[in-house]
Amino acid sequence: MTIASTTVTTAATQVQAGEHVPLEPCTYRVADQNLRGLVEALERLNKRATRLSVPLIRYTVGEVVAVPTMKDKEGNVTAWRQVHPVTLFPERIKLKGWSLAAVLEGVSDEVMVRCVPGVVVDPKARSLDPSYCDHCRTSRKRTETFLLHHDTGATKQVGRQCLKDFLGHQDAGSMAAYAEMVFEAMALGDDADDSRSTGSARQYAAVGRFLQLVAAVIRLDGWVSSSAAKAGGKASTASVAQAAYWAKASAMQRHYAPTDEDVATAAAAHAWVSEAFGGKPVEQRSDYEHNAWLSVRGEVLGDKHAGLAASVVAAWLRHQDSLRLQALAGRVKPVDAWLATVGECVSFYATLLTSKRIDGLYGTTTIHRMLTRDGVTVVWFASGDGLGSVEDEGERLFTATIKRHDEFRGAKQTTVSRLVEARDEARTTLEAKLAKPARQKKPRATATRKLSSQDQRLAG
Repeated sequence: MTIASTTVTTAATQVQAGEHVPLEPCTYRVADQNLRGLVEALERLNKRATRLSVPLIRYTVGEVVAVPTMKDKEGNVTAWRQVHPVTLFPERIKLKGWSLAAVLEGVSDEVMVRCVPGVVVDPKARSLDPSYCDHCRTSRKRTETFLLHHDTGATKQVGRQCLKDFLGHQDAGSMAAYAEMVFEAMALGDDADDSRSTGSARQYAAVGRFLQLVAAVIRLDGWVSSSAAKAGGKASTASVAQAAYWAKASAMQRHYAPTDEDVATAAAAHAWVSEAFGGKPVEQRSDYEHNAWLSVRGEVLGDKHAGLAASVVAAWLRHQDSLRLQALAGRVKPVDAWLATVGECVSFYATLLTSKRIDGLYGTTTIHRMLTRDGVTVVWFASGDGLGSVEDEGERLFTATIKRHDEFRGAKQTTVSRLVEARDEARTTLEAKLAKPARQKKPRATATRKLSSQDQRLAG
């Protein structure tokens, strides 16, 4: 059965006591083949909510959207995939001014902080003891504890068994039960959004191998974050890497087979995040740094952490770009100027700074940004891979036509076309030509002629 072009809404009718505070809606793009499984899973959650007397999970299923998945060499779409926007509308139960802010879960000797949607928790919560309860003031074996916020700004860490006594309300347990169902509903949405089969048994990937596939996907397709994928109707880098990970002897697996370079990139990214993020004191890490490091710290990767783990490789690549820019800044000082004049064909020495691939309906475009020997920024929009990735950090010799002079973020840049890199003999010849001093044009001699006898008489 396919649910298409319909709206499904389940109203909250349980737990009359306490205040219900709406939270920020969460929207997922669910593949057509996964929609039925997601709706059935949400309905099972709502049956549990009825038994526990907690609010039901409200959700809507939007109109079907066609997303292109394959193109031919000319850029024409040859295959489509149907997706449905599914939006969850979670709430937060407030009892006597107290509401749940986050769930603290022990992961090895660290603390995983799962925040309620829309709630910001102090980073100091990562250093709390997840087995301690402020109400009974004891530490014992607990899988998780609950961080409660009061309207006055007070914060308390309370164990599950102490919630009723602490809040003094018979429905105190519903607060934690409903929050756990919200987290579970969001996890279901994440799984369906990544086009993973909800009917198959849950499997987990090895962190090292997954990061290698992420490096391969970024090298071939460029980086696509989850937010950019949702906004542009594309597949995120994490979801592509997951699909390639679980593909068995398929063309996709062969296409994204990691090279030695990808293996080295994954290892370097893992070592960097362990030092740059894991090496910081807990209270000094941002939320992203803390959770990204925990997502790749162990050997096993869960589906809910795939997006964070994939972003580690992208963050390391951006860090390498910034280091390359800093090293180049020590040799060449950028200037706010343009190169030559529009329409002129020029030759220049430049160092390649960044290469960014963008996949569109009409093929792949690679944006190369480089800095000339004189400090001028040059940009080239190349069809296909262009110059490839940034591997050679040395100076290179190019010939190009000046396409336009424009500005990017307040700085001047020159966009070129028909860019060609001079190599081997061509480079030697061009360097010799550039080394010659510019030849000055001689002034044209004034034409003279011998005057005729008649002209002589007139001149006299």
